[in-house]
Amino acid sequence: MQIPQIKTLLTITELLNYLGIPTKKTVAKSYSIRCPFHEEKNKLKKNMSVYPGDNTVYCFSTKCKTHPHSQDVIGVVKHYYNLGDHEAIMKSKQIIYELGKWPVDLLNPFATANEQQTNEQPAINHSMKTAEKKEEETEKQNPAIALTRNHYGQLCYISKHLQIHLLNEPEIKSLNSMRVGLLVQKNPHVHACAAIRQGTIDLYHYEGLQKFIKKTAEQLTITPGSTQEAFAECIELLEKYKMEKHLQQQHKKQQLDMPTPLPLLTPAQQQLMEEILQSNKIVEKINELIGKAGIIGEENNRIFLFTILSAYKLQQPLSALIQGSSGSGKTALFAGVLQFFPEKDVFNSTRITDGSLYNFGEHELMFKIIANEDIDGLSPQALFALRELVSKGFIISSTTIKDEDGNIKSALIKVNGPVSFAGCTTQAALYEDNMGRVFTIAVDESMEQTKRIIDYQNKKSAGKIDKQQQGEAILLLQHIVQKLQPVEVINAYAEYINLPNETHQLRRLNALFKIYIEQITRLHQHAEKPDNKGVYRTTKQHIQLSADSFFECIVLKCDELNGEIRKFYEWLKAYISKKSKAAGEDKKQYRFTQREIRQGYNKSKASISNYFQYLTELEYISSSGGNNRKVMYQIDYWDDYQAMRKRLKDFIQQQIDALPDAG
Repeated sequence: MQIPQIKTLLTITELLNYLGIPTKKTVAKSYSIRCPFHEEKNKLKKNMSVYPGDNTVYCFSTKCKTHPHSQDVIGVVKHYYNLGDHEAIMKSKQIIYELGKWPVDLLNPFATANEQQTNEQPAINHSMKTAEKKEEETEKQNPAIALTRNHYGQLCYISKHLQIHLLNEPEIKSLNSMRVGLLVQKNPHVHACAAIRQGTIDLYHYEGLQKFIKKTAEQLTITPGSTQEAFAECIELLEKYKMEKHLQQQHKKQQLDMPTPLPLLTPAQQQLMEEILQSNKIVEKINELIGKAGIIGEENNRIFLFTILSAYKLQQPLSALIQGSSGSGKTALFAGVLQFFPEKDVFNSTRITDGSLYNFGEHELMFKIIANEDIDGLSPQALFALRELVSKGFIISSTTIKDEDGNIKSALIKVNGPVSFAGCTTQAALYEDNMGRVFTIAVDESMEQTKRIIDYQNKKSAGKIDKQQQGEAILLLQHIVQKLQPVEVINAYAEYINLPNETHQLRRLNALFKIYIEQITRLHQHAEKPDNKGVYRTTKQHIQLSADSFFECIVLKCDELNGEIRKFYEWLKAYISKKSKAAGEDKKQYRFTQREIRQGYNKSKASISNYFQYLTELEYISSSGGNNRKVMYQIDYWDDYQAMRKRLKDFIQQQIDALPDAG
């Protein structure tokens, strides 16, 4: 029995009655029923429409697993019993038999129930098992019946009297249609005259198929019974072919979607990982492994970023933004640390459109790391959605939908977090609301770091870098990340450690700093034991480690210049001091041009111009001249950056030294 015959014999109303779903007696028009595939708070709500004319149903609720596709009788059976496609077809056949509508002639897949068969049991008392057994015996008796390929590579079916060639492959995705181009001819091994008939037809369209078979039989002068039998066998083989291809595609997709499991550690690597996890110096050892994994320099930044992202499983995760000029190594640090985290937990995108975050599933982004290599390309709307998702832990969008009656109404789409965010930017100044929700990391753009990177690149090109050692370090870190769990932590020292009052957005940063301290404690979860309640306690050592790695972030939050411009301004002050001393002038009166500084600092015209504009707006430098006169600059504000760093360092360290022995 073929799919078209199933749909002909089994009406949607008969099926719903068989399943115990109340229907209306009159079937001339469509009517509504309660959907059996999902629950509604309002038990009286009828959101599924039944269309007897089309023999289908359609649920208008977005909660339903069948939405937004209409379902025929086989689809209803599939979803009602939670079956696969093939199992649903077999179950539909069983229902037809139980309803007393099974055709007498089982060998003719195009037979329909006559009036006597509708109300009586078939003359021959066939059961489903008997039918299946008969089909199996038929296949054993005809082992040569199979699809082959002709010399053009096209699918071909050869019977005793006919050869049916498919001019195109049947569409695999469409399980309710089979539209193909056919070339039908007599079997030249049996008939002397091999007449040919071509046509395009949907093999699941019963009436069209019957007309095509009739005309084919007339044109090729073959009996209609032989032609019908050949097409029936061909369609059955094509159904099996489509189902096999469909299952293969599903399996392949599942394999692609399935995250690649981590390679197992050798006994020696397993022992090394356990030693690292159980060490009181786990932060130092992880930092060493990160260096061995190929991240050169950036000792403080790399462990800081690793600790931030390792908190992505928390209800209140942390986020980071890496700042630096173009070509400064932001992406290398960013990608280098991200590779230690499971691929399934990292949503790495080049671009985020305005509404894309709202289109994820409700729980699809929960406990994920959203990574973007360059947030400068994001629109304000996309940044707003990202900011709210990071800060609030969810975003809600109000949109319009059509209800079951076709009326337009409002609906809410919610995407839940929490999420962690990691990104890079070249912008010197960002929107303050965005900056306040993340830890800022300024990459090291010093000449010493440049020399380290160049030395590594040269050694790598010369083949002097041990790639196996790098791979082992990456694998160890990946396994370490998977071993870390979001255990409960209590920081009894929290009220004794405060940030300087001059810190920008002190309230937000203080809360983030306390979460960061707790995450340092979580890194030690295998080295220390929890209390009798299963809670891990923060120690003085954890506070010290947190303060050391967090210090640069504190400096950036207290300094009104960001990391990139602060580095330039410190170089500028040193350069002017040296030049004025050589010229015997007062450094406060020494005047200079952009060209002089550009050549000395070795940066592009655009970068130097942006630096000068930013410093001028903050009144660190001033200009004179213009209008056909050379524009000259001089430094107006000689701040003491090193003194500020020492003051902040002492402020934090004094609090740590004064911590009580027992928290």
